[in-house]
Amino acid sequence: MKLTEGLIQYNLMRWLRSNNQDVFVPNYFIGSFECDLLRLTSSDLLVEYEIKTSRSDFKNDFKKARRSWRDGVVIETKHDFISIGKRVNRFYYVVPEGLITPDEVPAGFGLIYAENPREMDPKYGYKFNVLIKFRIVKMSKLFTREKLAEKKYRHIAQNLCMKLENQKRITYGAKNDIRFLRNQLQK
Repeated sequence: MKLTEGLIQYNLMRWLRSNNQDVFVPNYFIGSFECDLLRLTSSDLLVEYEIKTSRSDFKNDFKKARRSWRDGVVIETKHDFISIGKRVNRFYYVVPEGLITPDEVPAGFGLIYAENPREMDPKYGYKFNVLIKFRIVKMSKLFTREKLAEKKYRHIAQNLCMKLENQKRITYGAKNDIRFLRNQLQK
């Protein structure tokens, strides 16, 4: 079975939930860069998990840069921001086992292997019938001890509320929107 980003992301959240006070936000933007999974720990630190399923995807991550709006010149890459503690407290790449080696990961960055999945009980749905084990191959260093500011908490809360609202719209679909519009038109 091929490991997809969604399958790894779902199982990674299950694996990391050992501390129920941690908050997980999938596909969260910090500035112009997206985190595949952002974790807010109970000690108010941010940990980013970047999921890569191919070598080319991993190599392309090093090309991501941010432009300074003051002079329009590329000043820093995503990795530079992380290394100087301006983005998150810790950073991990999460990849299928053996996709990359620990020496390919930038200094201070962590590496977690997603081991080959095992099939589980087929009576459950797609994401529930696969169990992926994870192994920390290289620990991430603590780039900064700075704790999350209240303003950032509010931003994360807003993001989670928007994701919940979008999911409700997907779940309940256009049927409810159409019923609402019909009722309004009939009045």
